[in-house]
Amino acid sequence: TLTKQLTVQAVDLVSQADNRLQAYEEKVNNPEKSFIKTGLPQLDEKIGGWDRREELCVITGRTGMGKSWWLFYFLMKALQQGLRVGLYSGEMGANKVGYRIDTLMSNISNYKINKGIADIKEQYEQHIEHFKKLNSAFYIITQKELGGPATVEKLRAFIEKYNIDILGIDQYSLMEDSKHARSNPEKFANISMDTKTMQMELGVPILSNAQLGRSATAKDVEDPNTEHIAQSDRIAQDATTILSIIQ
Repeated sequence: TLTKQLTVQAVDLVSQADNRLQAYEEKVNNPEKSFIKTGLPQLDEKIGGWDRREELCVITGRTGMGKSWWLFYFLMKALQQGLRVGLYSGEMGANKVGYRIDTLMSNISNYKINKGIADIKEQYEQHIEHFKKLNSAFYIITQKELGGPATVEKLRAFIEKYNIDILGIDQYSLMEDSKHARSNPEKFANISMDTKTMQMELGVPILSNAQLGRSATAKDVEDPNTEHIAQSDRIAQDATTILSIIQ
């Protein structure tokens, strides 16, 4: 009796066929409404850009390969397209992230910005004046603002409060499982699955970083693949796009 009373909404692919055609034609005529450019023309040719409705990209690579730099680069390019960007940084503070965005946009030495080297002062001031004129916004939350690691529920509130157009997560290993799983594989599976569910419900593209496991450092592994992503197979299963960084 209870099962019969459940409200289940299904989609009839036959009667809704015109909707699919209309969505396709919209992508043909107005691709910018369906996709966000990555900032790399070669990558856009491969994947078409970030899908505005159904994108959960995972950037993976060995330690020190620059996963965070690439995540920030893609978010910076979205910012330049006039989008409202959101980022959860589990490791770096807001100024540290801001300095990296400044470097990516201006090519000013990140080392000199962080260390307060005087010979870039005028150039940096000019960049900041230009940055302030952007017709967009870049919101960042860290463990300091959250009082601890982010959960998927907190990220959902973040997206909804600031009307975020694209979200970056740096990184899965610095998030907390609100279901309090006992094992790491189960914890990361929960985080990945809940992130995927949130992405589908809110229709906001999400770009996240994920570490490779120890097996990826073996001498016979030249090209790390999805099976080398650390902690849980679920992360690769939930992803729509996986970028593996190799140097």
